[in-house]
Amino acid sequence: MNKIVIYSFLLLIVLNACDDVDKLQLGETTTPVLTSGLSNEAIILTADNGEDLFSIFQWTKADFGYPSGDPEYVLEMDFAGNEFANAVNLNVSSELSYEVVNSYINRKLLTLGAVAGTASDVEFRVTGAIKQKLFASSNVLNANITPYEIVLVYPKLYVTGDQNAWAFDEENLLYSVSDNGIYEGYIHMSNVDNMYRFKMSYQPNWNSGDVIIGDADASGTSGVL
Repeated sequence: MNKIVIYSFLLLIVLNACDDVDKLQLGETTTPVLTSGLSNEAIILTADNGEDLFSIFQWTKADFGYPSGDPEYVLEMDFAGNEFANAVNLNVSSELSYEVVNSYINRKLLTLGAVAGTASDVEFRVTGAIKQKLFASSNVLNANITPYEIVLVYPKLYVTGDQNAWAFDEENLLYSVSDNGIYEGYIHMSNVDNMYRFKMSYQPNWNSGDVIIGDADASGTSGVL
């Protein structure tokens, strides 16, 4: 009987904690204000000006109406009128500014689906978030940008395991075609001793725990996926 009472009490604590998370927003939200030197400009990007400064994006702090830590800000870009449905992320940080060069915007534009040599109307905004629970999006900035042609190299993850004798090869890769941190692909996993063992890395090596997904110290057991 005592155990039942204790478990019920713990369950109430968990439920109340969940309710508190849902009610974090206690006051009025102040959205960030995004500024830059764009101001509806028509910009032509070229290989010659690729390393020139594109813009310095700056924004004010988002306030969710209660004491909290610094929000995480995501600076996004998408085609005008798309309401950021397929936006690419330009930067994610807790800072209040981001400096970007032309070549980076060019690559992101082509990833988004822009055509080299053809002007595209694009929009920028920044969204502040607290624990991925509360969000506040800024005003939208507009620009007309013409990208130049390059060979796109998509971000990739190496998947090594029993299926390829733990090698780093080109047949066992996942790609982020939209360069948005979401990787996709198909890999046939072989079955060894009724287990599917594999690891993933941003680089074709185990030289640093920073590049290994879910295995911070490269021990093979230090993290979770």
